[in-house]
Amino acid sequence: MTPTKHAVPPSPTAGIYYLVPNVKTKGYDLMCQTEEETDDPVHIFYWDEIKAILARRFKVDASLLDDAYTGIPRGRICAPDSKDGDWIVAHGGDVEMKLFTVQILREFGLTDAATHCHVRHEHVLHEEMGKDERRIVEKALGIALTRTGYLARTANKRRKRQERGHGRRGFDGSSRI
Repeated sequence: MTPTKHAVPPSPTAGIYYLVPNVKTKGYDLMCQTEEETDDPVHIFYWDEIKAILARRFKVDASLLDDAYTGIPRGRICAPDSKDGDWIVAHGGDVEMKLFTVQILREFGLTDAATHCHVRHEHVLHEEMGKDERRIVEKALGIALTRTGYLARTANKRRKRQERGHGRRGFDGSSRI
């Protein structure tokens, strides 16, 4: 099953993408929205669909992710401008792009353009994950995002240490919670 919802475009197209944590693989799935699907692909408008996917995958309330649209890796494909004729794969530098380049190029119909050296990859500050939003996502999903996927966080480490008798102790030797 392909995570993206559109057929591979026959010709290059601009659009946006998210790299969405996958529960089974602990990696990322590429989710795309192209200009063929909507006139103005914008991350904040695509976020409702992405957060619904995250909520289903991680069995959490989607409202916990409402304001976190910059909290997972994302990027955009920009059509060539008149200066150099190159397509631009803009990304925030939050993941190992070499792991996703072939898939991104295929999903946006850019494999031929890449073959002919008309695709440029650029780190763009605007596409970086927001620190606060990343924390919101990680807390809500119980994960720690990495450059290649994510790590599951153990629930309430302090409580578990205390249950094993390794928690912090007060001056009188009693447990502090």
